[in-house]
Amino acid sequence: MGKNDSWASDFHAPILTLAKDELLNLFSNFDIIEFNERDEDGTTMVGDTKHWHIYSVVAVKRT
Repeated sequence: MGKNDSWASDFHAPILTLAKDELLNLFSNFDIIEFNERDEDGTTMVGDTKHWHIYSVVAVKRT
């Protein structure tokens, strides 16, 4: 989860958030095939408004 997400600071339990560079550093030994970042307003499954900041990564570990 990115640092701009509504739930990053307003959730009932602590959640780990990462900046883009922190996340990419975790994949330093991987070849990134696809990387997407969503940083936008939207709604939850129950219709509540929230700001989404999520990352999706497809990567292959280098051998």
